[in-house]
Amino acid sequence: MADEIVFSELPIAVSSTGPMSIVEAIDVSGYDQLDLALGVHQVNPSSSLIISIITSMQNEVDQGWVTAATFDSVSSAGNYQKITVRNFLRYVRYSAVVTGTGGSFTLTGLARAWR
Repeated sequence: MADEIVFSELPIAVSSTGPMSIVEAIDVSGYDQLDLALGVHQVNPSSSLIISIITSMQNEVDQGWVTAATFDSVSSAGNYQKITVRNFLRYVRYSAVVTGTGGSFTLTGLARAWR
């Protein structure tokens, strides 16, 4: 079984380093694998983005979140990358490391269950 996983319906604009809002964390407890695609729409001049998938057993506080996977650093628009994440806990969200003034991206994929 596979279900679509979408971190945002619209491109995500980031201008500073930090994670996705904790209230928007996605419950993936029913899945065994995430196949995710990062599409970079814009990177401002002299900027770069590093997008990571972070995971935790809870979605109440920012402490205790760990990195499950990281996309390669990007510094230009039109960059597309895919990753497969198998080692995650109950919740996932993205975290961005922004150098410069930022940019925008989409993050979507499939959540797969083997049961």
